[in-house]
Amino acid sequence: MDHAKTNSDTAQRGWLLGAALLGALGVLYFFNPIEHAFYPACFFYKLTHLHCPSCGGLRAIHQLTHGNFTAAFHSNPLLTSSIPWLTWLGISKLRDRSGGALVIQPAVAWTLLAIVLLFGILRNLPFSAFAWMSS
Repeated sequence: MDHAKTNSDTAQRGWLLGAALLGALGVLYFFNPIEHAFYPACFFYKLTHLHCPSCGGLRAIHQLTHGNFTAAFHSNPLLTSSIPWLTWLGISKLRDRSGGALVIQPAVAWTLLAIVLLFGILRNLPFSAFAWMSS
């Protein structure tokens, strides 16, 4: 396969992903998830009445687009505190230019999974010490 074609395809995918991300952020900026019913409801919450690790994520991103960092953190502390790392990961992948798949070491993947699961468990415990984690 031609190397120039691979770089062109990668660049095109990058632009499409960037446009989709900007579009999604635009929707979240103008339409508050609390006030509009077209956003999907959390199936896990509907089924169990427990907060999943991503519950409050749309509200958090809406608040971030308006510069309300404290409100975003209260909506979903895990997502809000992971955005700098996710941004760094995205930028480093864009600078890579190899066009290959994003490779995450198994130890890192297992650690991230453990953090997400632990957050999901702790935010549902009925103790006041963990109440700040629930949305």
